[in-house]
Order: sequence, then structure tokens, then C-alpha cells
Amino acid sequence: MSKRLRRNAANYLTAVAAVSFGLGAFATLEAANSGTTNLFRPQGEDAATNQGDYVSTALSGSNDHYAYFIEVPPQTGNITVDIFDADVGNTSGGQEHDRDVSGSSFTADARYRLYRPSGAQVLNVTYDATGSNENAANDSWRTMYVENNPQPGHWELQVEIDNGDEWNAFGLRVYDGAGNQDTDGVELNVYHQPFVNVGVNPDGDGNYLLYPYVTSDCEAQVHEFDWDDPSGGTSGANGNIQLTSRDGEYTRNFTDLTDNNTWSPPAQHFLTGSPSWPGAAAANSGLPGTQAAAGYGIWTAAINIDDDTGNTAGQGNYAQVYMTYGTGQPVTPSSQNVTGSIRIYLPTDGVNGNTPGGAPVKPYAEQFYTHVSGPNPPLTLQTTRVNVQVVLTNPTSRPIIFSPSNLVTATVPGLIGAGVGTAGYGGNAAVTQGSIVSQPGIGLGGTVTWNPGVVLANSTATLNYHVLATPATSGASVRVTGTVSSGGTTARFVDETGNTTQARATYTCGPLCTLALPAPANNSTLSVEFASMKAECEAPGSPVVISWETLEEVSNVGFNVYLGKEDDRAMIAYERLNDSIIPAQGGNGAFYAFVDDRPTTSYSDTRTYFIEDIDASGIGTIHGPFTMSFSTAGMPTWENY
Repeated sequence: MSKRLRRNAANYLTAVAAVSFGLGAFATLEAANSGTTNLFRPQGEDAATNQGDYVSTALSGSNDHYAYFIEVPPQTGNITVDIFDADVGNTSGGQEHDRDVSGSSFTADARYRLYRPSGAQVLNVTYDATGSNENAANDSWRTMYVENNPQPGHWELQVEIDNGDEWNAFGLRVYDGAGNQDTDGVELNVYHQPFVNVGVNPDGDGNYLLYPYVTSDCEAQVHEFDWDDPSGGTSGANGNIQLTSRDGEYTRNFTDLTDNNTWSPPAQHFLTGSPSWPGAAAANSGLPGTQAAAGYGIWTAAINIDDDTGNTAGQGNYAQVYMTYGTGQPVTPSSQNVTGSIRIYLPTDGVNGNTPGGAPVKPYAEQFYTHVSGPNPPLTLQTTRVNVQVVLTNPTSRPIIFSPSNLVTATVPGLIGAGVGTAGYGGNAAVTQGSIVSQPGIGLGGTVTWNPGVVLANSTATLNYHVLATPATSGASVRVTGTVSSGGTTARFVDETGNTTQARATYTCGPLCTLALPAPANNSTLSVEFASMKAECEAPGSPVVISWETLEEVSNVGFNVYLGKEDDRAMIAYERLNDSIIPAQGGNGAFYAFVDDRPTTSYSDTRTYFIEDIDASGIGTIHGPFTMSFSTAGMPTWENY
């Protein structure tokens, strides 16, 4: 980061508004506010893209506007929307903020449209360069809309510049309180989705502090357009974008930004590398790499766009930026609705209503695992038990709501793949609030489903459960949760606005990044390849015949047979059934049988068994589980083995 950007970011951060939480009388806070210095800079639709604004000039029809979304919680007294310098140009000249590309006169119009969560339009106003409203809108805050008892949900403000090629530099602030914004405002969050337009006019530097809401995936992309300084030629971008995760464990500074009239190649902007996100927090744990999927929530984007070459009046440098999850998004956007885009929030208001403050607060989910028992680090063909913890954090002043249709889901992988290993459910599920809706059988793959109910303001809720992970080889890591593309942990809830009918108000954190054991060491020369493991009973009242077949045995001494059952803590307890080790029969495989002579009681009787092989050094490896079945035909006769 340049010294100039570091200084400006520090100035911004000293103006963070105080935030308090509660469910009674809502805290008095300052409103979301762009401030009056680093303004948004949409361009007229008649300008060319090489002047820095791809959205207004390249997207067509109703898609050439910029979208700002306002989060209105229930019981909000009113919504007040203010625009700073709402006009384009100034009829008397001397316009401080806007830019006239042609250098002669302003011809563009600025249009502001506001929509309730229901879709009803409540504002459609245009400011031109010469209209009667223009002087009142120039270089000052202007209240555009006020509504008492507004509908809760996400309101949409569309800003569009048409009929010209000028830039309209404007500011935005939204709050609850029709009086003095600096003293009466109650926080209403505002976010871009997806595009942010930044710039410098007519000279100097543009330093923006914005807040991406990163809640999913293992990596993301920063896309930016035309970051070059036009006076410096067609190459040599000026400025940088520095991202910092909520927990501060990840930071990355992008300085190799785009040349004239181009979008950034996405391969340059993956949020991976050193340090990597979201695994950086795992560096202090006993297992490296993917023991934590952390750092989600409100990030900080310190954005600097330079204009260092001393442009003359009427010139400037302008650019676009947006963010997406994953790695497969197109380089060039084709519509306003970019798949997988990340919400980017405005700062909270500063002390005087004109200077942006600090970060807003939003809910987020994280997940971690810790070692419980078994080898640590893991060993091949041996089972390590871990505890997976999913943590929901609601740092806001309003509750978030889960329901039978909006739940937390966490996948236990089961059989991961040939030669990789297994991760079966280990039980021990527990929650701090709400209830477990469903869970897999012990030793099996499946989904743990949790309904937390209402997560109150300024609180957390957690889910814990065990996973039994058994690596098959020394070269493969065993996942203990689902992946981003399949079965990753998600938390779906109605957000702080409480609007159950608006799709935008039902938010999903996740899928979260995968948790996995590190690749294990090969524990010994023992190798036992099983063809089958069975437990069969002829009828109630009969004993259970346990049989297994091996295809190959290397350095195997023999076997033990265990009955598995859950103890009072929902942990698996292993009861050894054989008095002495069952001797191995040799290298190329063999058949084995053992009788559990305790008779079954009824057809609903279920039993779960495990087989343990023992190597020459006495190290045992557990295999299973497998469950008893009733069979009236083809029962094995153990004397034949």
C-alpha cells in the first residue's frame, strides 16, 4: 500500500461510529454514508468505455443503471434518502465535482428511481444541467425521499446518467430519522451489487473505504475495469486495491491493475496464495491447512485510484470494480445481474455527517474441527475422531430467523473415493440453541441438519458433532465436511430486515470452505484388503454369524471383533467379543467367521459390528461399521471357514 493510501485509510478509520446492540430501544447510530469527498461517479450513456465507465456505456436498456440496496429492519420509524450533489453540472460554472467531457456545456441528466421491497416505485426524479431543481441539488445534500413506517426489506435505489457523456459525482446516505441526520439517524445499511464506480476529478487521488460481505466459498475474484491514468498513456495502472478479512488473518494488496479500456484477467485476482484464505487462522493449530474455515463476514476494501500526472481541469481517472465468488466468472460482464457477485457495503457515517466512518456489522458463519481421539496427525488405515463445530455469529442489533425451510446443513462425506478413505458420522451432536432436525447413522455419511430458531442480536449459536475419519493411503487427505461444489456447510436465514417474502432478504452463508485432515503418514507395512464384512441372523432368538473375506494380507497377525454401541455421551463404545485374537490365515486372502452367541430378541433388533486387524508391532486398525441383517436362506456355516 502506498504511503498516501495508508494515511488516508487511517484517517477514515479514526471516524468509526460507535455501535451498541439490543432488542429493546434500538441504538442511535449514524447512517450509511458515502461522504462528500470520494463520490460515486457514473457516466453518461453516450460516452465511450475507454473513458472508464463500462456499465453505463456498454450495458444496454434498463441495465445501464447502478443499483444500491437499502436494508430496512422492522419497526423502522421512517426512511430518509439523501443525495449529495444530485445534479449533473452547474449552469453558473465552477462545478467542483462533476466533469464535462466535451469541455463546452453539460448535457446529461441524472435520474434517481427508488423501489420498495414489494417492487412498487416510489421515486422517479431527474436532475439536468439547467432545470429549476438544479441549483438546489448542486454541491449540497438534498433529501430525495422520506417515508414513515416503511416496509421492511431491501429497498433498491437505481442511479442512471443519460442523454450525455458527462460524469455525475454524487454521494448517498440513508437513515431512519427525519430530523437532523447527524443526531437522529439510526443505522440503515446500504450496499452495491455488483458494480462500484470510483474516480478522481479533476486532479488528485481517490481513496475509498468500502466493505465486501464475504460469506461463502474458498476463493473469490476481484474484477476491475480501466484503472489506467489517461494522461499516462494506455498502460501503467495507477493505484491499488487492498483487501483485509474480518479477522485480519488475510490481507492482499493488488497493484497490477488494468490498462486502458480492459477488464482484469481473473487469474490475477484469486483470493489465494500466501497467506491463503480462509485457512490462515489454522496456522496456530495442531493440524495445518484446512482445520478452519474462518474469516467470513464484513471485509475491508481500501481502494486507491491515482491521478498523479497533473491532469488539467476537465480530465480525470475513472474505473469500475466488482467481486465474485469462485474462479469461473466471465471476464467481461454482460448484464447488471452478475452471477455470484458479492455485496459491497458503504461505510457507516462519521462524526459530522460528511466523512465516512467504519465498517457495518452483518451475520456470518464459520466452521472448525478439533482432534478428539486417535492418531494426531492421522495415520493410514487408522481412525481419527474429530469434533466439527459450526458457529453462527449475529453481531447486529436485530435478530436473524431460521425456520423449517431455512436451516443449517452440514454434510458428513462418508466414502470419499477409491483409495482416499472414509469419513463417517461419529455422533455426539449438540447445539447451544434450537434443535437437531436430522443426522446420519453412526459410521455413515449424510447430512446433519440444525434449526437454530431465532439467533438474537449480538449473540452466537453453535453446532458440534463428531466425524470418524480413516485415511486409506499416505498420499490423500480425508475431508471431514462437504465441499463448496457438493454438500458444503450452509446457513440459510431471514436477515435483519425480517422480510419473509422478499428473496433478497433470505440470505445464505456458505457453502463454506472444506475442512480436511492433512495427508497421513503410512503407519506400518500392514495391508489388509477386505472383500466383504457381514453380520447375519437366521431369525429372532438365533445367534449372529459375523463373517469377512480378505483378498490380501501383508504383515497381518490376526483380527478382533467388536460390537459397537453408543454410550451416554453419544460416543461409540467398542465391546470386544472374542476372548483371544483370531489368527490370520495368510497372504492371498481367506474367509473368516465368528459367532456372537447372544440371541437376538426381535426383527427390530439391530447390532453394529467392527473388525480390527493387528499388525506385527501390535498396532490395530478398525474397519466398519457394518450392521446385522436377518436372512432365512443361504446362512453361512462357520464350521466351513
